[in-house]
Amino acid sequence: MKYFPHLYRLDAEDRYLIWISNESEGVVADAEGFVLTFNDADAVRSHADLKHYQLEDEEPILQDLDWVGTWLNTPGMPVNCVEALNAWNLFSDVARSIQGRGRAFERLDPQFPGIYKKLFWGNNLPSLTPEGKHFTPQWSPDEITALTEVLGAGLEMFRSCTRRFQQDFQQDS
Repeated sequence: MKYFPHLYRLDAEDRYLIWISNESEGVVADAEGFVLTFNDADAVRSHADLKHYQLEDEEPILQDLDWVGTWLNTPGMPVNCVEALNAWNLFSDVARSIQGRGRAFERLDPQFPGIYKKLFWGNNLPSLTPEGKHFTPQWSPDEITALTEVLGAGLEMFRSCTRRFQQDFQQDS
């Protein structure tokens, strides 16, 4: 398993969690199924040391979950494929890590593979996009409604299952 510090912004606050990469991605959660979040990179390293996790040295890239909240509350705002796909992927990883507490998101996640594919191709990854080409997805009202449901359920799940790690409070994760 590989462990990575993962930086995210929610409610205008930057925090960290620990993302796990193996056969099935996930995040570090405590024994009660809450995702542990940390104030800063030093707190992440301290917890990783305590649990004997070897953190990878990659510099985390900020994931802006505030974009999700803004998009959900701003009808007609264009879909940012990068932000939407990153959020969907994080929510999927969290759902796998929290012992069935993300049922609303888990129910919706596999229902919309076509929307997920549009987001993926809309990222225009250089390794997959021919030179000089750019894919801009066109979204139907039904697809926007479905994406709103998925990201809304994911954000609600994320908010309900995160727990601020307290340095003096021992966690079983």
